[in-house]
Amino acid sequence: LAMMGAMTYSSMFSIYVLGFSVLDSAFYSLALVIGMMITALSSGALLVRTGYRPWLILGPIVSFIGLYLLSQMTIGTSVEYYVMCLFVFGIGLGCMMGVIMTAVQNSSRQSEIGMTTSAVNLIRSVGATIGSAVFAMLIANKINGELHSLLPAEVYDIVPHSTGVLDLLAPGETGVPQIVTMVMAQLQYTAEQAMSAVHQILLAFANSVDFAFISGGILILLLVFIGVIFKVERPADDDNEVRLPEE
Repeated sequence: LAMMGAMTYSSMFSIYVLGFSVLDSAFYSLALVIGMMITALSSGALLVRTGYRPWLILGPIVSFIGLYLLSQMTIGTSVEYYVMCLFVFGIGLGCMMGVIMTAVQNSSRQSEIGMTTSAVNLIRSVGATIGSAVFAMLIANKINGELHSLLPAEVYDIVPHSTGVLDLLAPGETGVPQIVTMVMAQLQYTAEQAMSAVHQILLAFANSVDFAFISGGILILLLVFIGVIFKVERPADDDNEVRLPEE
């Protein structure tokens, strides 16, 4: 849930607010994958010695730190900071992804491993869909208030009060953002005043996405409680097989 929501809107943030191209945004997103790969491999190699619990506690905490750092981004944030945030978030996600799958498989009978593995993958797919929807809902609910507080009243009245306002930032026939042409024509704003509206719209979107990041971080932090009480119990007919330590 958190991964897909953060990946979707961190990319939107980098394109609209930081000014990256689509290709650059995709390239920098590799930092998230690299972070996940490092801890996914490490957790798999160390799982027999550490057990599940340390990874299930550490993962949500590091993921929260990554999302908190993402929530501090704004207009003018550096590329290095953006990449670092994605890397930290990936480190946190990697702590949990492989461990959860292994725990589910080890708590299943041999005859049920295929079914439980498929169930985990299905739940992850559903979570990805819900995650994107939850982030979209949070941003949509937040951006209206941000636009109202940042834009002059007359500009606020003529623009969409949703993420659709970003469409007005696309260049028009004259090569300038559509919002600039619209504001200058309808409100007789100067070019400088119209460009100020562009900045304020971007800031409203940035603040809304930041709100979604920190909200997602708080939700994922709740998984620490599950990590503390988590316990794998093998079926009785598999007691003769090798167990992983729980602590």
